Amino acid sequence: MQDAAVQQAIRAVGGNAKWHQLSPEQRAAALGVNGADTKLTTIKKFFGPGSDAAAAQRLHSQQPDEYRRLRALAKVNGIL
Repeated sequence: MQDAAVQQAIRAVGGNAKWHQLSPEQRAAALGVNGADTKLTTIKKFFGPGSDAAAAQRLHSQQPDEYRRLRALAKVNGIL
């Protein structure tokens, strides 16, 4: 998910203060990302400290849509 999309979602919910009051599931919904119930361990496997960069690269190459979805979820969960 591009940062422009995040900024647009923040404006849509009423600003930064409202955005930070939302749960990660609500933020994902505001961004239009499905699968907000994805386990954090799955997200952390590909993104954040201690993640597997090689696995993230393979995912990006083989399943770019899934990579973008997980990256967006990593952002709304504060991992990135």
